Amino acid sequence: MTSFLHSQTVSNDNCIVPCNTLKNALKLKIEFEKCNTQLSIVRDSVLVLNQINLQKDTIVVNKDKEISLLNDNVLQTKKIATEHADRADFYKKEVDKQKRLKLLSIGSGILGIVASILLL
Repeated sequence: MTSFLHSQTVSNDNCIVPCNTLKNALKLKIEFEKCNTQLSIVRDSVLVLNQINLQKDTIVVNKDKEISLLNDNVLQTKKIATEHADRADFYKKEVDKQKRLKLLSIGSGILGIVASILLL
């Protein structure tokens, strides 16, 4: 019995606890506090990473909008270029038409002069 009494410690509420049990309880408490601190750090890290992910998602959405706008600008530019090319073709055709009419009127004028000379 004497060795049993020497291995026990008196606690605050006058309860006798074996020393090994007390040491194990203190180790477990320290381990619990360490785990609790680590859990708190992990929770904070997860919150920060979630915020970073939200910011990156926002950046991706903004870049998608920017790409869409740039694609629209490219389409508008191509449309304008096509309109200018069509207008240039139209003017070339009109110039050719006017040249033909001019040559036709010159030919008619010459033919008229020749006819009037012959009829006189």
